[in-house]
Amino acid sequence: MKGVSICIGVVRDITDEVVMKRRLEQESLQRQRQAEEYSHIFNSVFCGIVQYRMDRQGGVKFEKANLEAIRIFGYTPEEFWTKENWGLSNLIVEEDRTKTPKGRSFLRKPGQVSQFEYRPRQKTERPYGSSGLLRLSRFLLVRVF
Repeated sequence: MKGVSICIGVVRDITDEVVMKRRLEQESLQRQRQAEEYSHIFNSVFCGIVQYRMDRQGGVKFEKANLEAIRIFGYTPEEFWTKENWGLSNLIVEEDRTKTPKGRSFLRKPGQVSQFEYRPRQKTERPYGSSGLLRLSRFLLVRVF
């Protein structure tokens, strides 16, 4: 059969795939809007909120901090997020360190809460009067000033 063109085609119904793709896109947009709303609320409240991990030696790794917490500590956002080697000595006035609980040593289950009084230490080493609420949430500590 010389000179005869043959065309082979496949037809398939992709309706379910298109519907699923649209649903996933809508869910993604909804999650993005929720994240933006959360971020707006997190950064607009007038109390400092930080989320961090603390190692056994008292070192601190910040996961999240709102603008008010950064202001309370006396830093600009850029200074705060580029600073390395955070520890309790950077964050809490020396005479108040014995009053603060030791993170994971007393909070073992997500949702546990402990209330205590301490003064955050600002970058200038000036104390900032405040009370703290500590909650273990997914193995991260959250302090509210």
